[in-house]
Amino acid sequence: MPFLKKIFANTEELEVEMQNKQRELSALQSKLERLWRFLPIAVCEINAEGIIKEGNDEFFRLFNIYKEGNYNKPLSDLFIEKGSFAEFLKNQNIGNQGFAFYDTENKRIYLQVYKTHIDGSTNTFVCFDNISEVKNLKSEMEEKIRIRIRDIEDSRVALLNMLEDTEEARARVEEEKVKTETIFTNFVDGLLVFDLNQELNLINSEAEKFLNISGAKFIGKNFSELKKEKNLESLFSILGNDMKEMFRKELIVSSDLILEVTSVFITAGKKKISFLVIMHDVTRERFIEDLKSQFVTVAAHQLRTPLSIIKWGLGMLLGGDVGKISKDQKDLLGKTFQTNERMIKLVNDLLNVSKIEEGKYLYQPKIIDMEALIRQICASSQEMIIKRNIDLAVEIDGSKSNKTIKADEEKMTLAIKNLLDNAISYTEAQGKITIKLSVEKSKIRISISDTGVGIPAKQQDRVFSKFFRGSNVVKMDTDGTGLGLFITKNIIEAHGGEISFKSKEGEGTTFLIVLPVAD
Repeated sequence: MPFLKKIFANTEELEVEMQNKQRELSALQSKLERLWRFLPIAVCEINAEGIIKEGNDEFFRLFNIYKEGNYNKPLSDLFIEKGSFAEFLKNQNIGNQGFAFYDTENKRIYLQVYKTHIDGSTNTFVCFDNISEVKNLKSEMEEKIRIRIRDIEDSRVALLNMLEDTEEARARVEEEKVKTETIFTNFVDGLLVFDLNQELNLINSEAEKFLNISGAKFIGKNFSELKKEKNLESLFSILGNDMKEMFRKELIVSSDLILEVTSVFITAGKKKISFLVIMHDVTRERFIEDLKSQFVTVAAHQLRTPLSIIKWGLGMLLGGDVGKISKDQKDLLGKTFQTNERMIKLVNDLLNVSKIEEGKYLYQPKIIDMEALIRQICASSQEMIIKRNIDLAVEIDGSKSNKTIKADEEKMTLAIKNLLDNAISYTEAQGKITIKLSVEKSKIRISISDTGVGIPAKQQDRVFSKFFRGSNVVKMDTDGTGLGLFITKNIIEAHGGEISFKSKEGEGTTFLIVLPVAD
């Protein structure tokens, strides 16, 4: 019987083991059910006819199905418009396993199919995944890529256009550069261009000829180096040590070459970029001016003697030295005498201009009391002032300040008298002339103001030029040579003084003379 006992013992052990296995199998089945239920991927099981046997929660959520009990409906009802699920798999070439995509109105679904064959039955598992966001993202990316490609193409076209424009601009710039260099090289005036560090950058052939130098030798040298060169000493005696602007300053290079030097800063907007020196050949102009001056001097000297004789003869006739004359004869001779006086004044003015140009105008400088001189000039002009019915006011600084200057009395008298005569001639009857004398900071200031016709604004820059007369006074019945203000300006400047004016047409003019007080 021991054998039977052994069999029973083994049977009991086997039953215990089977019970344990059954519990493990139940636990595993429970886990699989929970996993199936909460799996984040939509999964369903269908039979061979395509009927849904079972599906997890995610499956029913994906297709918006409210499940009550078993859902025994064909899978094809959820997303296939025509035909069965088997036909769908056939159309997608899916056998035992595979994947496919399908689109609904607002979703794109990815599905995978797994078929199992157990004990002659076929079960099919279908996994679904909503990839609409991926689709949308892909569409967005494709759209962004299309936009980017289009932008890149637009940029490429724009860049090509820019390159074409740049090339055209470069060609134009090159053409302008060649033109500029050609103009610079062949310019009739001598040109030197310095950078802001005072280094010579450019010099044209005319400047090389004027200065008798080879430009290449001096390019890159600065002011301090250039002014040591023998042929450049005279030029830099005018330019000085620093770059400064000047206008038409005369430079005598040799007996047969006279230049006018002008220097200016070249600017771009308000920024200085270089310094230009222009040398203009005025040798021929100066030669012609000298010839004219010589001719005028000779002619004036030749006229002076006969005019003086005519004056002497007319004076004798008017004085009755050669017999009694009638009233009509006296009037005619008087007019002739006045005309002769104007001719004598013109000749004297022409001789004064010649002396000024020769630098031989001041002869006898001495200490002059300007108050006494002004009163003397006013007294000598009193007859003309009364005749023209003009009010003259003289205002002298009442202080005890020094009112003397060192000057050529004859020439200083002429200068101030010229201004007073102009004021009288160009002021209408019942007008007013005011002469003021004051002393400020070792300077004597003399102003002569009138309420006359004034000087046209457009002509004021020519006031001190030779033979200038304003267009508004030429029409008036006044005599004048147009040399008085030129002579006056040169006299004042020869004494170390300055002369300026302010004028408004129709309202009057004020001339201001500033002279240094005598030591």
